[in-house]
Formats: sequence, structure tokens, C-alpha cells
Amino acid sequence: MNVESFAAMFDVIEPTFTAMIEANPEDMDSKTEAFLEVLRQFDNHPLKDRIEVFRDYAILLRFEREKESNKENRNGVVEPPPTQPLRRPRRLYLLMLRGW
Repeated sequence: MNVESFAAMFDVIEPTFTAMIEANPEDMDSKTEAFLEVLRQFDNHPLKDRIEVFRDYAILLRFEREKESNKENRNGVVEPPPTQPLRRPRRLYLLMLRGW
């Protein structure tokens, strides 16, 4: 794996990734779309498998937040968000353990 290539790629995607993670529920869709748009720049990158992990995480995060929002809408009561962070996909976790 070309560590320098991934580090340069991560420098490009990190700001939108962070913005997506920290987004308020009302901004989630726009932040996720911005992040996915940045990922599209790397569709032909040799380390595309790493990009797929980030793409999977973005989609999972959006799904989890939408599920929470739907639960609030069904109950008619706004519940506080769970205190535990959303789970990370296994592949992302393994990459983090390996130091990317």
C-alpha cells in the first residue's frame, strides 16, 4: 500500500468527512452529499477499496440518522440522541487499527 498516496487522499477527504460526522440532523443530507461528491474524485484511484470503506460508512451514518429521525416522528416525541456513538463498519475499524 502506498502510504503517501493514501495520506494525500485523506488530506482531501478529511474536512468533508469531519463536517459530515459533526453535522446537525438538519444538515446531514447536504454534508453527506458533499462528502460523497469528494469521494467520487477518487473512483479510479489505486486505493479505491479505502474509498469504498468511507462511502459505506457515510451511507450507514445517513441510514442510522434517518432511522433515529423516523423514530422521533412516529413517537411524536423528540428523544435525546443515543449516548453511544454510531457503530463503525468493521472494515473501517480494521483500517483504523492498522493505521490506514
